[in-house]
Amino acid sequence: MKRFTFSALVCLLGGILLLLLSYSVTDARNVRKETIVLKPTAPMQDFERRQRVHRVGNVYFCVSNWGFFGSATRDYYESLGGCFNPRPDDEYQPAPSFEMPPGSELEYLFWGGLWIGAIVESLGVVETLVTVGCDGWFWIHEFAPPPGEAGYIREMSTRPSASCYNDSAVSEQDIISVIQDTADAPLTFQQMDPWDNRKHRPLGIEILQKSYSWSYAYASDFIMLDYVIKNINPVKTINNMWIALYIDADVGHMDENPYALEQGAQDDIAGFLKTYTTPKGVLDVQSAWIADNDGQPDQGVFTAKSATGVSGVRVIKAPEDVGTYFNWYISNAEGHPNDWGPWRESSMVKWKEIKAYGGLDRFPAKVLGTPGGDISKYFIMSNIEWDYDQIYAGQDYTAEGWLPPSPKGIDLADGFDTRYVFSFGPFPTFGPGDSIMFTIAYIGGEDLHVDPNNRSNLPGNPDKYMENLHFEDFATNSLWAKWIYERGFKGPPPPDPPELEFEADVGRVKIKWNGRVSEESIDDFTDVKDFEGYNIYMSTTKSVQEFMLLGSFDREDNYQIYKKNLLKEDHPWEWIEGSITLDSLQSVCDTPFVGNDPPVWTLNNPYAYQGHDSLFFVGAWYSIYEYDTTEAGIDSFKVDKRDTLYIIAPDDTLYFTEQSYNLGFDDIIVYPEYRDSVDVLVDSLAEEGYDRDSVFQAILDRDVYNDTLSLYYAYEFEATDLLPSQVYYFAVTTFDFGYPFIDVEPLESGILVNATLVYPLESAKEVVEKGLDVVVAPNPWKISETENYIRMGWQDGDGPFDERITFFNLPAKCTIRIYTLDGDLVKEIIHDKDESDGGATVESWNMVSKNTQKIVSGIYLFSVESADGRMQVDKFVVIR
Repeated sequence: MKRFTFSALVCLLGGILLLLLSYSVTDARNVRKETIVLKPTAPMQDFERRQRVHRVGNVYFCVSNWGFFGSATRDYYESLGGCFNPRPDDEYQPAPSFEMPPGSELEYLFWGGLWIGAIVESLGVVETLVTVGCDGWFWIHEFAPPPGEAGYIREMSTRPSASCYNDSAVSEQDIISVIQDTADAPLTFQQMDPWDNRKHRPLGIEILQKSYSWSYAYASDFIMLDYVIKNINPVKTINNMWIALYIDADVGHMDENPYALEQGAQDDIAGFLKTYTTPKGVLDVQSAWIADNDGQPDQGVFTAKSATGVSGVRVIKAPEDVGTYFNWYISNAEGHPNDWGPWRESSMVKWKEIKAYGGLDRFPAKVLGTPGGDISKYFIMSNIEWDYDQIYAGQDYTAEGWLPPSPKGIDLADGFDTRYVFSFGPFPTFGPGDSIMFTIAYIGGEDLHVDPNNRSNLPGNPDKYMENLHFEDFATNSLWAKWIYERGFKGPPPPDPPELEFEADVGRVKIKWNGRVSEESIDDFTDVKDFEGYNIYMSTTKSVQEFMLLGSFDREDNYQIYKKNLLKEDHPWEWIEGSITLDSLQSVCDTPFVGNDPPVWTLNNPYAYQGHDSLFFVGAWYSIYEYDTTEAGIDSFKVDKRDTLYIIAPDDTLYFTEQSYNLGFDDIIVYPEYRDSVDVLVDSLAEEGYDRDSVFQAILDRDVYNDTLSLYYAYEFEATDLLPSQVYYFAVTTFDFGYPFIDVEPLESGILVNATLVYPLESAKEVVEKGLDVVVAPNPWKISETENYIRMGWQDGDGPFDERITFFNLPAKCTIRIYTLDGDLVKEIIHDKDESDGGATVESWNMVSKNTQKIVSGIYLFSVESADGRMQVDKFVVIR
């Protein structure tokens, strides 16, 4: 296999670029996505174009500071640095586009971007101008960040443990950037859209883009993007402006050929979901969506490589007095009739009146799909059209005012290279200094496809096909995105997860943490301490779905209450409260009506209250809820907090379940005797009239270790029988007892919040004390063993920049130097870790030299010089 140096590769690609630019328009359409060759991460004329990935939730989502999101399905790299970047020093790390779930290699977005169009008059000439963050054919990026530090991407986080923690942060990962469309903004290598036959003409606007993400279960499947668009031209008024989101998904697994028939880009379907009916009612969704047409089953069975989910856009907040519109189309290099989208007859009349591009009755290239050129893009943004879903493309809707379907409509209906434009406007006048604010959510939903054979219903039975799609997760996520926006980008959080420390030895790892913050913090959504327990996880990769549960520990004798709602026609059972202690249940009006074992009252053997008076739970909080319902469906909710938990009326029927496992914390408490003594002391002082919580907090403040950590909340858990040659990730999550008043099950913090790479080897201190020799693994490194390296966790993938060798038994602080046999320095690595770090004795290298070249087969020497001057020298072998 031939390997190119980076500089040779750039020269080669530059030659290809010159060749492509000499193509005719038709040739350019034929090469489409194959033409991308440049991955800008370095400054361009002092404009730092960058990409950053949201990595805290159940989706990994790439945003940029040049007008688009997504990464062209990993053709763009994540820029250096980053608060949550796992490899901040790796400039060749492909950026996930919209990967769901993380580590799955399932991508649901090629890219999406802003389109902003307007009618502009300058020097007596009226022009239609559109600025695009990206488009589907010509790889045009017409936005750029301002020069210097003003254009840099900034990150903030609400997590106190994050390096970018800031008390003004909105979410667990805020990514903030400024984007401009000005005369001095540099374009990428394609300097013009050939349909307009001119270079880009800017609108003179600036965009503040803020994107937010969370790890909480109800918010982990979407990213919120908040925009402020400002006219920064001091004299020019922009007229009849429209704003649109352009989306091209190309759904599939990274192993798929994106250009093969019925794979990748060639089998997507799109539509718009206004409402969705669930057992809880009709949800008001109002979201555009795009998905694979069948979830890509393998021989009739869904596998880990099946893209069964869906993604889409919801405009959460748009300026008042503007309309929103949805248009989809299919781009195809063969042109008409495959390059097609729905048109109303009235739209065609308007298009002919414009007489654009020579007065054609179609878009450039004689198609009814891809809008080539600024005039076509503006037209599709502003046509005030709401397209029917793609699965109905084979149907004839001429009686309803639509043009006839494409002659290939039957083929188009069951999946093709589909894109959509979700637009809103118009804004009649947009003067100097004026601003427009809007918020969108890019949303994922899992398990859209549950029937591997559902595609057989297309194109003949689209209604049945639609009926078999399960939008519940997507619709619920869309509704949550709206709710979170309405609460100022806030929702119910799980308890704060603890910070972790580790003690490692050969074959074992001890996980240590302090739980005071997790267990004593007050939920700002309910104003109560809602901590319930801890889950401990382990994985050999950092892929969320690969983590296995090692143990769960939670409060004892806590129960959930379910009540039959007699006010509803079908008398459903409803969860009305969680984390109720046995004492609370037994003390209702001094009547132990549930006995000593509440779960004996089950769904099939419920407790039926036969008293004459209503019973009251005393001394607890209760939050009631009601949904605001519009004609479209459930739209938002209201919360009202009261002091009484619940009323049990005559003839009410209840049953009870354990809140979680009710296992307690005895097996992980570090100082059990001390903890018992504190409990006894607090009880006795409370009986004497002292305030229980004040006494308890005073004891926690007094009895500490490591200066601040409470002895009472010291925990540890040991994982044993580990392979010393295997890498492991450990995480400790927290969970609460849920929110019955908005029907939210117990929330668990994200696994990746504190997931930490730990090697079951001697600690840094022991390495020095024992004088252990540095070891390199794998040695020899063989390209033929890549699959085994991935399985062992030594590499993340099989790409050329995923390759790794790892140095073990390093001092916490040392310098690694790698040489050829001729003595030429290949790479110098500064290893600087704290001794308490779980990876203090380990350093990985991607086998890229100081000259950004992949190293070739051969024998290499290395030296390790520790801070005290100790030197070790050895060798390793690379076989390609």
